[in-house]
Amino acid sequence: MNFVITTAADLTRVIAQLGQIDLTKQKAITVKDYSPNRRLSQNRLAFFLFDWLAKETGNGKDYERNRIKLAYAVPILRRDSEEFDDFWLSVMERREYIDRLNAMEWIQVSSLFSVKQFTEFLEDLYQEDNGYVLPKPEDLYYDALGIKQ
Repeated sequence: MNFVITTAADLTRVIAQLGQIDLTKQKAITVKDYSPNRRLSQNRLAFFLFDWLAKETGNGKDYERNRIKLAYAVPILRRDSEEFDDFWLSVMERREYIDRLNAMEWIQVSSLFSVKQFTEFLEDLYQEDNGYVLPKPEDLYYDALGIKQ
């Protein structure tokens, strides 16, 4: 169970739910300051951009997602993760571009990112010189990149 408590009413609700826990096994409860997970907003922004690019280019969403992962996400992980770089060199490096592109469908890349790496990935994508000015929807962009308004 996870709870975000911001009011006394929230606290009362949580206490009531905790009272219903099965105590036949020990439980551990951790209380910490709430920090929104920007990764969720980063994922939303990335998928928004994949959709947008697919519409603009006429390519499919899967193609754009795979292309962007290969072009922008893989280099970040190769730089920051010796394990990923070893995998890439031993399994993917010798493959043709189209095979590497198709492999992005099943190779975890952005899901391995820290918040900082995901921010770098999105910033790199916005710098892409592909003839398109990517949209910056305010409800996604600023939160995803950790920019205070």
